[in-house]
Amino acid sequence: MEKNLTINYTYYNNRHALEKIVEHYKGIDYCNFQIIDDGSSTPIDLVLVPPTWSVYRIQDDIGWNNEGARNTLMETTETEWNILIDMDFILSLEDLLYITEKIPLLDIKTPYRFVYTDIAYPRPVNNLLISKTLFNALGGYDKAFLGLYGNDTTLLAKLGVPEKINNIELTRIMNEVVADDKPLL
Repeated sequence: MEKNLTINYTYYNNRHALEKIVEHYKGIDYCNFQIIDDGSSTPIDLVLVPPTWSVYRIQDDIGWNNEGARNTLMETTETEWNILIDMDFILSLEDLLYITEKIPLLDIKTPYRFVYTDIAYPRPVNNLLISKTLFNALGGYDKAFLGLYGNDTTLLAKLGVPEKINNIELTRIMNEVVADDKPLL
């Protein structure tokens, strides 16, 4: 199967989340994985990451730079279709395979969002399945707002209301994992 999808994670002092993510996707060879270290105080330990994953690092620690890191990931991706996903979420392996099989049927000008049924807090809206063509046509995340918390809405406003991917849920792993620089509760 030709790779037609890249899963893109932004990392910031999340070693334990990264360990869970790598373990979860272990052996997956039908899509690409990219991770960018967004200026963590301790860089990603490359021993943790499979050699087939692409790893990038932003040297400067710019507060709330998730979107800037995502812009970089979308510049480096080799596939048309990309999942932009937060470090505290994973896709089931069945859903990931389903998405890769359905990609030829998706509209390149339509962004897709995920369903959350097990989340009691406000749903994160910036976990997306989006084509590189659409992302670039919209200019990505607005660089004028980088470094400000909550600027996800700049790109999302341009997207309108993304379509739901029916029956595809993200699993939140944050209940089990916290950032390395935060104390466990």
